[in-house]
Amino acid sequence: MFRQLPTSTHLIYVGFGFPEETRKKQLISPQVSLLSISAEPHELLPEADMGFPPPSINALTLTYQERLDIETCASESLQSRPFLLSFIGHDRKGFSKREELFKLHNDKDIIVMPTDAFHAKYQGKHTYDSVMRQSRYAAAPRGHSLFSYRFTEALSAGAIPIVQADNWVLPFRKELIDWSECAIIVPEKDTIRTLDFIQNITEEQQCRMRQRCYWIYQTYMANPEGEIAGAVDSLLAMDAAKNGT
Repeated sequence: MFRQLPTSTHLIYVGFGFPEETRKKQLISPQVSLLSISAEPHELLPEADMGFPPPSINALTLTYQERLDIETCASESLQSRPFLLSFIGHDRKGFSKREELFKLHNDKDIIVMPTDAFHAKYQGKHTYDSVMRQSRYAAAPRGHSLFSYRFTEALSAGAIPIVQADNWVLPFRKELIDWSECAIIVPEKDTIRTLDFIQNITEEQQCRMRQRCYWIYQTYMANPEGEIAGAVDSLLAMDAAKNGT
């Protein structure tokens, strides 16, 4: 689909983050929109900039049945997704609260482990892919930077992401995507209390969130074309909001 940008707007993609002084002193025009996968609000111009989807190392492609389960809410059953919460990743000591997250592992319906420990324990009984496909929620704690590859991978797996990255600007403009309809945001200091943030979510709410998450991924994050469409649609939505249309 052809999308026409507002004539005054240009896009610049920035891979990770960028020095705040670059935006505030050199690129001060709201006619320039910067996209970053790892920025805090104070680094961005609120009237122009946005977050951008972090790349995934291991994006999943769901089967027809798995997609149907999301559409029909069958994904909320223990048979379809027996794991309540999962995270398999490296420990980033000194940069995040992942060590607190790992304390939640129970070897039953919560699989949150360092990568090496996961492979050593399960030796193929569970794999990263199989766990993600069967998870209702998937944690996306920050790494060395604010963003997490797991955020995009969780969406690709049809899991609801739990973000533990204080002040991270999530992908796209708020005028396009309201992430509160989909993702769970947990302050890093409350990582050990992650389960408290999801315990009162009903299956009906959970289903709506999963459907929204997967729609966002399929529409705007599954491939580069979708990502660019998301950036453009964000600018169009922002322009429409400004003009009251």
